[in-house]
Amino acid sequence: MRTRGFSLALLVVTMGGVIAMGNTNTVTVPNGTFENGLASWTISTNAGPPVAGTDLASVIGSDPDTSGGWAAYVHFGGSAPYSLTLTSSTNLVTVIPGATYTLTVACGNRDDYEKAANQCKIELLTGGVSVASSGLIDESAISPPNQWQDFSVVWTAPGDASGQLKIRLTGAATYFGQAWFDDARLTYTLPARGIVTVPDGDFESGLTNWAIAKLTPNVVAGTDVASAIAPDPDTSGGKAAYVHWAGDVTYGLTLTSTNNLAAVIPRATYTLTVACGNRDDYLKAANQCKIELLTGGVSVASSALIDESAISPPDQWKDFPV
Repeated sequence: MRTRGFSLALLVVTMGGVIAMGNTNTVTVPNGTFENGLASWTISTNAGPPVAGTDLASVIGSDPDTSGGWAAYVHFGGSAPYSLTLTSSTNLVTVIPGATYTLTVACGNRDDYEKAANQCKIELLTGGVSVASSGLIDESAISPPNQWQDFSVVWTAPGDASGQLKIRLTGAATYFGQAWFDDARLTYTLPARGIVTVPDGDFESGLTNWAIAKLTPNVVAGTDVASAIAPDPDTSGGKAAYVHWAGDVTYGLTLTSTNNLAAVIPRATYTLTVACGNRDDYLKAANQCKIELLTGGVSVASSALIDESAISPPDQWKDFPV
């Protein structure tokens, strides 16, 4: 039986529905608006004796969120450099390879400390390591004073990324003053749903990028014109792959893509579609084909053996998905 026209598509789904690929998905940040004080945040003093707390956001300016009236602050006293961090106490979301994460936090500039050099910093962490940082943002970046301004950091997870994401907020100063935070928001987008490239999936370059494994002797693989079965099922050229055997015993041969095609995305649904052909010039043949998806060399989706009778009438191509 001949094989033709591989395509691999993906759709990300969750138990609760579809994750919008290419659109913005929101991650819940527990107490990201500080309406419950500093619950869900871990305090760490890096230098000096600063303290952290919450107060009315209106001390700075109009509340930057609609959930209530509170914001977090870091208070510094003295003339030495100080810093303090607030880190989300719980893991917020599992990292999805290829996803782009955006953390946005409102920082406030209060002008009642004339000599203050207050700074804020926002970061995304995975495994305790910063993967995206705003660097120290000086209060002069929030101008005029007595207002809130959003700052964002963006991180695209590499293909081999794993772990969980957390948020870290840092307040720093070199004199008396305060750094303010409110309305921490985390979103992510996935690459737009589409086709994963299968190298030489149309067999126009022979069996390049395919590994041949004979399950039995007296069987060979090659390529020929797809029109030997029926009009070519794809538009890229005229070739197709075949597996040929002869005799009255059971034969088998596999073609496995030699390249890793895509990083596995958690909760993704992958659809592999292959055109199989039925050629009727071997009247006694009981030809079968099988298509599979593998990860780590293990089959995770299989069509089982498809008998040529499933392609009826003969001398045509038919798509089979898994």
